Order: sequence, then structure tokens, then C-alpha cells
Amino acid sequence: MKQVAIFGAGIAGLTAAQELIERGFRVEVYETQAPSAVEEMAGAACSIGGMARSQWSRAERPGDHRPAGNMIRTSPILRLPQRIRFEQGSDRLDPQADATLARVAQSLNADPRIRHVEVRGFTRERTAEPYPDKPHGRLDWRRAETVVGALRHLRVEEERLTPAALGLGYRDEWTRPDDDRDYVSFHIIEDWIPGEHGFRFFPSFYRNLFDTMRRIPIAEARAVYAETSRTVLDNVIPTSFLGIDARGRKDFAFSRRPPASIQEVLDELEQSLRSMSLTFGDVARFNLKLFEYMTSCPERRAAEYESKSWADFLVAEEFSAAFQRYLDSMAETLVAMNAHRSDARTYGNISVQMLLDQISGTTRVDGTLNGPTSLAWFDHWRRYLENQGVEFHHGTLIGFEFFRNQAWPVVRRYFKHRRGETTDTVLLRDFYVLAISAPELKALVEKEPRLRGDDFDHVRSFPYGRPDRADTGGALEHMTGVQFYFQEDISRLDGHTVYPDSPWRLSSISQPQFWTNRRGWWSGYRGILSVDVSNLHEKGLHGRTAWESTEAEFVQEVLEQLRAATQWRIPDPILYHLDENLVFEKGGGRPALNKSPLMINRPGEYVRRPGKPGGYRLQFERLVLAGTYMQTFTRLTTMEAANESARHAVNAILDATHFPGTRCEVWDPEKNEPADLQFLVDLDHRLLKLKLPHLVKILDLASVPRALLRADPEQITGFLRAAHLAAEKAVVEAAESERTNGRG
Repeated sequence: MKQVAIFGAGIAGLTAAQELIERGFRVEVYETQAPSAVEEMAGAACSIGGMARSQWSRAERPGDHRPAGNMIRTSPILRLPQRIRFEQGSDRLDPQADATLARVAQSLNADPRIRHVEVRGFTRERTAEPYPDKPHGRLDWRRAETVVGALRHLRVEEERLTPAALGLGYRDEWTRPDDDRDYVSFHIIEDWIPGEHGFRFFPSFYRNLFDTMRRIPIAEARAVYAETSRTVLDNVIPTSFLGIDARGRKDFAFSRRPPASIQEVLDELEQSLRSMSLTFGDVARFNLKLFEYMTSCPERRAAEYESKSWADFLVAEEFSAAFQRYLDSMAETLVAMNAHRSDARTYGNISVQMLLDQISGTTRVDGTLNGPTSLAWFDHWRRYLENQGVEFHHGTLIGFEFFRNQAWPVVRRYFKHRRGETTDTVLLRDFYVLAISAPELKALVEKEPRLRGDDFDHVRSFPYGRPDRADTGGALEHMTGVQFYFQEDISRLDGHTVYPDSPWRLSSISQPQFWTNRRGWWSGYRGILSVDVSNLHEKGLHGRTAWESTEAEFVQEVLEQLRAATQWRIPDPILYHLDENLVFEKGGGRPALNKSPLMINRPGEYVRRPGKPGGYRLQFERLVLAGTYMQTFTRLTTMEAANESARHAVNAILDATHFPGTRCEVWDPEKNEPADLQFLVDLDHRLLKLKLPHLVKILDLASVPRALLRADPEQITGFLRAAHLAAEKAVVEAAESERTNGRG
């Protein structure tokens, strides 16, 4: 059985693990990120999900110690795991408890965020019920009060401690001996808040990712792993609308239901553009350019469009000033594409796929998860992979050892029960998948000059830039997210909303309306507005960029921009969570580092990326790279690209081992475009070979012919035949001219 070590437990690493384990390989995954408190309590060795994982935080229960009208930042989950043990039938403290009490007091006095601790007394008496109406005099209560009194002597504020009688210790663990059931424990009264890097957006063209999610079963909630008929894909819920809130104009909701024809889609697109005061000329010109792209052959896209921006392809200066203003902001708010900085092929491909999503007839044009990301997706994924035999470890790839022209990874292991203790080990495995982030890989490659070869050379020379600077100076860009929590449900639109006039390019979704488990008083909040922040360079309402703001200024600016961009009344939040990957300077300073930068697709840079779609190669005969920084058919930095890249990487390993089974299937978006237009694409290929322009330019079209857009086969066929004849005539004339010039 071949062994594969995977570095990185993001979507690329987890996808590779699934594809390999299902083909009989032995797989282990090493992840740098330590498990959150929630993951650790479930027995997890490391965190999984990368930047897409839920960022669990804590918050005080509403009401106590909370300044009125102020938002409180959620903070990392805190725990006081120490227990005070008692002799049977006694409520007297043992002298050995002094050291434990001192540690608890030190933790509480050092952290003012811990405002309310319940001191829980337990007993081996099986008839004692938890939280009795009259606890005084019971042994479990007396034990709790004894500990509370001892902590007060150690200068812990009295109002922070509440004794409670909990009855039988380890009530749900019947294998525990009675000697273990006499104790007092400490419980911080808090709500666990699910934060995110940003909300999860699932357009229908995510074919690779959906195939993986369809193969992740949801198990029954019991000790023994038992698969059900449901899969993680069932947790992706369709949205009904895409809202556009343009400042000072009527809000518009773009329906996400399947339309009857392309005509209906473009009519609705026209309404949305008109809601932003764009002209009919803008709409006609944009539709024509989109039609031109859809009927361009892949060779023209590679030869001409990859080297220019989408704005250059559109000839943006011919549009109105209003259109040019929204050209960047609309796509940037939703899929982080900038028309002036993204290459035209990437932008065009995604635009076509999102248009096709709208007319595909599927029940899910785009979707969101029915719960926090880790609960709805990654927890199921981990359980399935572990049940299949994947081993997860908390470890970091720190370098390589070289022997006989081979590179052997060195991993630093962290030990769960030995805090701070590590060991460095050279891993001897058959193959390795490096599914770490671009900045991490770049640092390793620059540190080790012996890492040579096609992919490593591309990584070394590629201009990624520095994620610790406002202007990274390269292809890496900043994107982050904020969640606002409210006492009431603030659902307004059944879907995502973009705010194209917001300086920081905001978009949002009200999440709990899609969640299976509703929020209530027991959650500490009822509403969540999850906001993506896609532009950290523009000056905000107070004249500061996001990168020039303190954390408090950053969050307040986002809230004010939302309120300024919409006619919807947004109440005062009670809590907020800011993406933990955006690291601020200590002492209330400005951002110092973005640990999860986004890689954009600048003109001319795609060919400089490592890898070739469909032809990833092993480096040093054992190493293969995977991630969104690689060349993929998807091209855009998305969960889909991460999943696709992992499939290419696994196929490289399967080819190297002459694996007799099937390879990972990979979907190419350009092979999922309208079949009705394919003969025009073929014609464009012939025109390109003759160095002729596109059909649109040959016919000098000013708009997309309406006949092509109506659901009338005879009209469509008639136009296409006429267009085909005109282009064929141009081909013949070009060929004749070439022959004549050749004879001359």
C-alpha cells in the first residue's frame, strides 16, 4: 500500500486525501493550525478547512457587564479545565487543592474578559438531580461554596463566581469509577459564536466541488459511525434573490429562479443595470461584448484575452461614466474580480458560467450552507475521512532534507498533551502533496535553493507580493469578513446582497434564515449579518482605508458603510466577529498581516503559475503541488479551484504508480458553454488561424441580434446561417488575398 503525506488541511488537502483514500492509498494529513476548542473537545488533532473553516469564539451572555449600545468583540474560546477533587462524603478542601486553586485564580485575575464563572459541585450520589430548587445543604452545593470561598480569599471578585449543584459527576459516562465523581469544576458562562473568514458562496458551476460534497456522507449522531442517505451537498441551500443596493436609488432584487430563455436573463440584467442609472447603450454594448466572448475559441482567448484586462476587452472608455464606475465594484463585491486588474479570460469565463447558472434550469442557481461552515461541512468531512483511515496530525512543513537527488520533507510535530513540546522528523513516504498556501510555499522555496524544477522555479519567480503590506506589490490581494450579531432576526432578502457604491466593496447575507437550527435566547443572538470586505485600499467614509484603521475603526466603518449604502434600517449589533486571519498590531494598532490573502488573475500572469491543467507533474519524483495558486481550468481563486487543483495533483500520483483504476474526473468550464453557439466558436477558430478578427467585428455588430436570444428555433437558425455565410465569405476573401499576395 503506497503512503502519501499531505501538508495542509484546507479544501485542496482534504480533497486530495479523499481521492487517495478512496483508491486504497494510506493517507496522513499535517496541518499547522491547532484545533479550536470546539474541535479539540471532539478529539480533533488539528483544525481543518483552511480559510473556509468556522472561527469559533466566545461572548458573554447578554445583559451582564455589557455597555449599553456598544458592540463587544467576540474573543477566542477560553477554558478552565482544572478540577478540585474531594474525599467521599466530604466538603473539606484537601491541601493538595491549593496549587490548582492558585492556577484558577491566576487565570481569572489575569483575564478580565472572563466575567461569569459557574463553580459546579458534583457527587457520586446517583439520586441527586442537577440544579435543584433548594440546593442548600446538599453535598454538591457545599463543595461548590467551599471552592468559591477559597477563590475569594485569592482575590477573585465575588460577582464573577456562582456556585451550582450538579448532582452526579460524569452523569453520561457510566464506565467511570465512583471515586472520579466527587469533584468541583469550573464553567465559563458564555455563548459560542460561529465566525467566518467570509460567507460561503456556492454558484452552480462548482462542478468539481459539488462532486466531492456529494460523496461526503452525513453520519448519524451516535458513537458508532453510521452513514445515512444524506450528503454534505444536501446542506447547500438555494437562495432566491441577488440584491443590489445602489446608493440613492431603488433597491433591486435579481431573481435566482430558472428563466425561460436567455432573453429573460438579459432583460432582468437590463433592469438591474438600469437601477444603477446605466444607459440602454451600456446594456447593449455589454451584452454584445459578452456574446463576443462566448463565441470566441479557446485559442483566441489564450492568445489575445489572457494578456489584456476585462476592462480592455470591453473597451471600457466607450461606456458611460456610471458604467465605468460600477465596472469594478459589481464583480468585486461578489467574486473578488476587478475588471481593470483581472485578465479577460478569467473574468470572461466566470461571467459566462454565472450567466449559464442563471439559465441552467437547476433548482440551485447559487447557494449557501444551512449552518456554520464547519458544522455543515467540515465536521462531516473529517469524520468520513477518519472512518476511511485518514490520519490527521498537528504539524508544520518546515523544510527538506536532500539525499540521492531526492527531497524529503521535514515536519515539526506538536503534541496535544505536552503543550509547547515539539519534535522535528524527516518523513519517509512514497509521495507528498504540498497543499499549503502560496506565501508559505514561497518562503520554503526561497529558503531552500535546492528546490528546483518546473513548479518550484515558477513559485520562486512568480510575483506574489507581501501579505504584510497594504499594497502587496504582487498578485496577492486582501479580502476579509465581519459578522454582526443582533438580538433580533434581521432577515431581509432571501439571498446575497451587493453594495456597489460602498467604498470597501461590501456584500452581505443574513445567515440564520438558511440554518436548520434556529437561533433563540439560548444562542445569545438571533440574527447574523455576514459581510465580505473586498477592497481594503479605498478610503472610507472617514477618509481612512481599511489598512489604515484600528480594529474598532475598521468594524465601525463597515457598519456605517452598510447603513449608507442601503435604505434598509440596520439595528445596533450586540456583538461582532472580525476575521482572525487579519492580524492587527498590538495595543490597538493597524493591520500588520493578512494570513489568508486572495490571489488575483492579473493579465499575462496565468502562464507563469506552476502546473498545467491535466498535466501536473511530480517534482523530485515524489512531490506534487496543489492549491489555488496553481494553473487550473477554473482559474479564479475559489473553493472550486482548490478542489480542481487537488484532483490534478492526485492524477499525477495515480499516473506515477500506474494505478489501474479510474482517474479523478475534472470539469473544464470552457467545455460547459452553450452548445448552440459551438459552430460559431469553431468558425472563430478558423478566423483566428487566418489572422482575422472575431465575427462581431467582421459584421460590425452594434448589439446582439434579438433573433439569437428568442426561444424561436427558426429565427435563431436563420440568423446563425446568415452570420456563418458572412464569416465564410470573409474567410474566402482573406484566403484569396493571401494567395494573390503570394503570387505577387
